[in-house]
Amino acid sequence: MEKLDAQPLYTRVKRALAERILSGIWAPGRLLPNEFQLAEEFGVSQGTVRKALDALAAEHLVERHQGRGTFVARHTSDTVHFRFFQLYDAGGRIQPDSRDVRVAVADPSGRERAALALAPEGRVIRITRTRTHEDHPIIDEQISLSEALFSGLLERETIPNTLYDLYQTDFGITVARVEENLRAAPASEATARRLDCPVGTPVLAIERVAFDYSGQPVEWRVSQCLTDSVFYHSTLK
Repeated sequence: MEKLDAQPLYTRVKRALAERILSGIWAPGRLLPNEFQLAEEFGVSQGTVRKALDALAAEHLVERHQGRGTFVARHTSDTVHFRFFQLYDAGGRIQPDSRDVRVAVADPSGRERAALALAPEGRVIRITRTRTHEDHPIIDEQISLSEALFSGLLERETIPNTLYDLYQTDFGITVARVEENLRAAPASEATARRLDCPVGTPVLAIERVAFDYSGQPVEWRVSQCLTDSVFYHSTLK
């Protein structure tokens, strides 16, 4: 039986289970042992295990399915889109496509270095792309990643629309949360060219830092969005 310290019981069980997930012992999509088995292993009640699993589910580390069991959370294009994409039109949340995707390695700017907490010698992989909705360009996007974490990305022939499932399946990096800053900005010449709009057109600039479960920043993303046909929506609870 795994040794637990003097924390509340469910917190101790939750921490022990989380460590198995974060260390990769339990991979995304894996079925966890049932509550009875976990309760026996840790020497606690099934109610304590259930509370620990509920807490992990609230943090999106696991997914609980009635009649099937509890699984390590796995990003898919649909779940990622639902959790992390907040642009809507009159019909609901939009699902943009991508075009003009470019990938390159570069020395980081000061903002990239700070946002990604890079080592002094660290470099970045930059993904630039134009995202479209109903064949119209609406987002000019630059994504910066640590080369040390995503070196194999350069070898890929294609880059998918939703990247977070790719991060998880190909690089073992799960995005757990994001922080965003929003502001109004005028479209630069480069952005105006990619979005087919006049220079100076007002755009919504969304600056995002994505973090893994350990709190390490893994992605810095800047999206310049036209909002004549879409809007940003957020629900606060």
